[in-house]
Amino acid sequence: MTSLAREGFTIDHVGRFVRDSLLNERLTLPIALLAFFLCLDLSESYRDTLANAASWMGGRLDVERIAKAGRIALYLGLVGALISLGKMFVKWTANNREATNPGDWDWEKREIVLVTGGSAGLGASVAQKLLARNPLITIVVLDIAPLGWVPPEGSKVHYYQVDLGNSSDTQFVCDRVKREVGHPTVLISNACLAHSFAIMESSYDDIIRTIATNLTSTFLLVNEFVPEMTRNNHGHIITVSSMGDHIRGVDSADYYAANVGISELHEALRMELTYSHDAPKVRLTKAKFNLLRSPLVKDESGIANFFSPRLHLETASQSIVDVIFSGYGKTIVLPGSMRYSSTLVRDFSSSGL
Repeated sequence: MTSLAREGFTIDHVGRFVRDSLLNERLTLPIALLAFFLCLDLSESYRDTLANAASWMGGRLDVERIAKAGRIALYLGLVGALISLGKMFVKWTANNREATNPGDWDWEKREIVLVTGGSAGLGASVAQKLLARNPLITIVVLDIAPLGWVPPEGSKVHYYQVDLGNSSDTQFVCDRVKREVGHPTVLISNACLAHSFAIMESSYDDIIRTIATNLTSTFLLVNEFVPEMTRNNHGHIITVSSMGDHIRGVDSADYYAANVGISELHEALRMELTYSHDAPKVRLTKAKFNLLRSPLVKDESGIANFFSPRLHLETASQSIVDVIFSGYGKTIVLPGSMRYSSTLVRDFSSSGL
């Protein structure tokens, strides 16, 4: 489980406490069952025994209060059970009802993880955590910037410098990766450009490079590497974006437009893998983060950290690494409270409020 301890006390901790206590069906349903048992038409001697025990503990046996508490525990337990069933349903439908078997993933010999934008920031943190989890894993880093970290001695890290905003350069380096390392089985599309210009203040180059790097390159990498995954019915595609497809600022329209495009790519790819290519074990994960503590992102929201915490890179990268090694695809939303606030913002925006 990904912890938000690095970010301090936030609304997610409150939500987790409620889920683990009041909405924990494994706790509340037994309480409801106990209350039901205590309210049965028991023999007078047994009821006297219970009343004496309650008196000894400083209370009294009040059947009406016990029945009311039991009903409340039952309702809370049913809500918790529905939440758990909903999560199970989402997990199995998102993974085409195909379970991951222990031998499906061979991280030391078979798997190749390709990370775009892996020279620094979130991509570098993901690569380093992968190596910490399994030092023998093969990692390919694509980035325009030089590799900003030193791989451990003996690790199988391959770095290729490439401008992902240039389609011909991207195609050339993808051919090199397949020829020199092999076909990636895990594709992490993380490379990103962002600026804070309004639409009419942006240059042609700003707009074209942002869309090309953030969105077009993801399409091209899927086109290059996913066909081999579908042939083997084995792989994992992870697209990293932000809450920008729900919550938008005043500037950086090209960045937000690319986020929406990435979400649409993810959904379209899910449909194609299921219905066109019969590759149910090619997993898909969409990672959506709010604000990262990164030089790329400026926090000008003015919202208190409790409601909208800025995520440490380690928190975001750990969530990606966890889902990779789980063998299942999912939608990662951090902080978790953004699942609900983004829906409200989208609804208010669509209504003109």
